[in-house]
Amino acid sequence: MKYGMLSYSSYTPNIGDLYQLIGIKYVYERMGLKETDIVKIDRDYLSEYDGEYAILPLTSFVDVLPETKIFPLSPRIIPVFIGMHCIDDQHLAYLSKYQHFGPFGCRDEVTMKKLRQNGLDAYMSGCLSICAKKRPEMPTQKKVFLVDVSDELRRHIPDNLLKDAVEITHEFDLHQYNYSERERIENKTAEEMLERYKTEARLIITSRLHCALPCTAMGIPVIVGRDMNEHRFSGVDKLLNYYNANEFGSINFNPEPIDLESLKDKVLELASHMITSAYEKYHRLCDISQFYEERKNKIYYAGIKDSYLTLQQKQDFYEGRSYEKEILSYISGKKIENLHLIIYGAGDKGKWMLVRYREKMKKFNKISIVDSQKAGQYFSGFMIQPPDIIKESASEELMVIVAADNYYSGAGMAIGEILINTYHLQEGKEFFFLDKLNNSMNMPLDVCGTVESWADGM
Repeated sequence: MKYGMLSYSSYTPNIGDLYQLIGIKYVYERMGLKETDIVKIDRDYLSEYDGEYAILPLTSFVDVLPETKIFPLSPRIIPVFIGMHCIDDQHLAYLSKYQHFGPFGCRDEVTMKKLRQNGLDAYMSGCLSICAKKRPEMPTQKKVFLVDVSDELRRHIPDNLLKDAVEITHEFDLHQYNYSERERIENKTAEEMLERYKTEARLIITSRLHCALPCTAMGIPVIVGRDMNEHRFSGVDKLLNYYNANEFGSINFNPEPIDLESLKDKVLELASHMITSAYEKYHRLCDISQFYEERKNKIYYAGIKDSYLTLQQKQDFYEGRSYEKEILSYISGKKIENLHLIIYGAGDKGKWMLVRYREKMKKFNKISIVDSQKAGQYFSGFMIQPPDIIKESASEELMVIVAADNYYSGAGMAIGEILINTYHLQEGKEFFFLDKLNNSMNMPLDVCGTVESWADGM
């Protein structure tokens, strides 16, 4: 079993996100963990994590953004909720499913109250970025840093501070880089910036929560100015020289450092206790389950009514009357307009699929027909390709539909095992069996007309 550390794949990163991990890094150091004990897990794709079982401290903003896949959490993740922010009603419904992993340590008071209102056991843990180590005094600590300061706040800053101030932002765009390169640049920039604050700053004026908290923890005098009170500062404003726009005229621009050493020790001790307790509770059962799960995968018959829709998804469609949703996109979690569709099987079922779903096919970005025994032949106007074309598309851009008579037939099982063990695709995510899809789409949607719009309009 591993210990998880969040990483961030955002194309417009805020390096303050990385400072939330400071406390967890120090906890893992206290626990004597090695680098090989720790696995990075992308915060924006927690639902897709498929590595070794991991204890994951969720010290982050976990409201789900449209482009992220945070909930439901992967079953391979054992969450430890500490320093968490979540106030969106839609996503609080997800959190209620994880209350057995509680109590929920909240980064701000608004989150704590919101969770309590929804019947969840929550407490105020604050943000673990306050665990940054206190800096030694240095003769180089003479600069004033302005970090993402608003125009309104700037108008109140004395000229003698503005004159030689250093302007810095915590947000920048790295969309031109691939993920691994972005991650390297983000981490390097975050480390260098924190080192600059530590060695050069005599005063920091900022609007950024995750500039203010770690810098205050390091013993740097910090002034926080926000044009309006924001819920993320609720509770932790107790640790800061915090002002809103109505108070800018009364700012003390010569503040003293704030001593957080006693609080740091308590926070680190609590986090260590929660992580260790989660490990003790779950590592035995996870190790046994991992043993059985790590094997060559086969396709097993689960009944002719086997479906890709969960009970909750069926309820969403039936009780929520969400019949207008595009069912294939709903099941896969992907927009079919971005996908390369591969129909695996150039037989009668493949031909039936092409005829019945002809209009729907037009929405895919690309379509290919695959059959290992018929490669090079033509099939309904398509040149049949060998299976290895599957390697040409990234898994997130791919949808393979196995057009066999039945998923539990000899051909269906054989193709499925090739897709899993040779091409490392996941059923229900990158590949689907046609008969399971049809069963998913006919239950309970056959009463409402959605099946006709999917089938006849495809």
